[in-house]
Amino acid sequence: MATPLLSALRDSFPQAEITVMCQAPLVPLIEQDPRIDEILSFSKQSLKFSHREGRKNVVAKLRQGSYDIAIAATNSFSSAWFFWQARIPVRIGFSAHFRSFLLTKRLPLPTTEEHLVDTYQRLLQPLLPDSKKYSPKLAVAPAAVAAVATALQNRGLKPHHKLITINAFAAYGPAKCWPLVKFQKLAQKLLEDPTVVVVFIGDKKSRDSIQTITKSLGQRGLNFAGLTTLAEMVALVKLSQLLITNDSGPMHIAAADTFFHPAIKPTRVVAIFGSTNPRKTGPYGSGSVITKQVACSPCYRRHCPIDFRCMHQISVEQVLHKVQQKERNCYV
Repeated sequence: MATPLLSALRDSFPQAEITVMCQAPLVPLIEQDPRIDEILSFSKQSLKFSHREGRKNVVAKLRQGSYDIAIAATNSFSSAWFFWQARIPVRIGFSAHFRSFLLTKRLPLPTTEEHLVDTYQRLLQPLLPDSKKYSPKLAVAPAAVAAVATALQNRGLKPHHKLITINAFAAYGPAKCWPLVKFQKLAQKLLEDPTVVVVFIGDKKSRDSIQTITKSLGQRGLNFAGLTTLAEMVALVKLSQLLITNDSGPMHIAAADTFFHPAIKPTRVVAIFGSTNPRKTGPYGSGSVITKQVACSPCYRRHCPIDFRCMHQISVEQVLHKVQQKERNCYV
C-alpha cells in the first residue's frame, strides 16, 4: 500500500537514487521493481533495542548511503530513530509514537477516515505538495510466473479452466478470518462448475488445516499452501481470474497493478471483512467487500472475545452471489 510513494518519487525526481529499506522476507515483493535503485534489508530481530550490534549495522548502512531525504512510511519509533542516528538531513514522517523530535518534517496523522494508501501518500506533502494520486503497483517476477504456470499445468490446469484462488487466513490473527468450514462449502459450490479450478494459498503453518478442506474437493481443489515462495505466491494471485480472501496481504497484491506482464489481466477481488475497516484497508480501487455492520465492528482485535458475529453472519450464499457477479465481468 506504500508503493504509490515510489511512483510519485520516481516520476518527480527521475535522476534520484531511491533506496527501499524493508525486512528481509519482503524483498521478493520489490526486488524486480524498476522504480528502485537499491534495497537495504534487515531482520526484524536486528532492530530490537536489545540487539546492539544489529542496530549498529543498520545505522552504519544508512550512513554509508549518504542519503539526503528519508521517508518513514511506518509509524514505529525505531524507523525514525534509525534515520536520526544516520544523520539524514531531511526526515519525514507522521508525528506518532513519541518520535516527533526525531523528524525534521512532521505530519499529523489524519483524523478523517481514509484509505491507508491515501494516508501513505500524505507523506509526500513536504516534497510534492501538488502530487497527483497513484495506485499501488508491483513487479511480478517472470521466473515466478513461469514456475507457477508449470506447477498449475502439472496439477491439471487446462487453458479453458477458470482459476479461482482462495486465501483463508490472515497474518494478523483469527479475528480477520471467515470460518474454514464456510470456505470449504464455498469451494464445493464453486466446483459445481466443471471449468473452475480452486487453489488455496497460505504459509506452511496453514497447510494441514487447508488439507482438511481440499481432500474433500477432488482433483480441481488444490492446496498450494507452503509450496510457493513469496514471489510465486504473487504470481499465482496475479495469474488467477479471481481471489476470494480475508483482509490480508494477498488481497492488496491482487488489487495492485503490475509491471512487465501486460498479458496478465487484473485479478478481481472479493474480500471478506470482520474485525477491520474496509474503508481504511479494503482492496484499493475495484475490489468488492463483504462485511456486516455489527455493533462491535471494527474492533481491530486479533481474537474475538465474544461470539464472532461479524463473520458468522456472512453466509456462503452471500459470498457466492458476489463471486458470480464478478464472474460475469472477468471471464471471457
